[in-house]
Amino acid sequence: MSSAKVEPLKDHNSAEFLFMWVLANAVGLLAGRWLGGQIISVLWPAPPVLPNTFVNVVFTNPIPRVIVVGLITGTLIGTLEWRVFRLFDYHVNWKWVASSILACVTFPTLGEIVYSSQQPQVADIAAILGGVVLGIVQWRILQQIVNRAGWWILATTITGIFLFRSITPNPYYEPFTPFVGIIAGGITGVVLVLLLKHPVPQSEMSFQQGRG
Repeated sequence: MSSAKVEPLKDHNSAEFLFMWVLANAVGLLAGRWLGGQIISVLWPAPPVLPNTFVNVVFTNPIPRVIVVGLITGTLIGTLEWRVFRLFDYHVNWKWVASSILACVTFPTLGEIVYSSQQPQVADIAAILGGVVLGIVQWRILQQIVNRAGWWILATTITGIFLFRSITPNPYYEPFTPFVGIIAGGITGVVLVLLLKHPVPQSEMSFQQGRG
């Protein structure tokens, strides 16, 4: 990561950053679910569905499907978020994308395993745990550019329960998906905007990077 001075996010850029961050999460989740669903439909064809009907899809082995959707969704969300950082001249490294991929694959898969064993409440715990772990990993990245980066862990913990639970093996469109992305992006985006207004001083940044 570059040791260049990190400028605080200007007030006139805050709304634009927040909008783009929310858009990155909404588009990443929606596109990931859609593209994952298309791949699932090819690899594991689902029964036909009549128009305007609801089908409760039950898979004999949903884990590979969750992995596919999680891999694509995590890649898209992480990459789009990374791109927003870069557009505003905040240099986070490849670990941001990698952490998004790892979390979106691991914790929805873990949640699906316990959900399949008729323990939906444990699946919620897995989703919350996913938010905590993702927050800790990304906190390690953010603390190099902003003060009080620990608030990021709280933000991802709050959003984890519905973000990771929305990564499912169901290949059909679910209308709540974009709203999940908007809510998750809104919560984390507001926190991030506030954090970016208080960057780490250049002297402290050099010290932290020297330790890393």
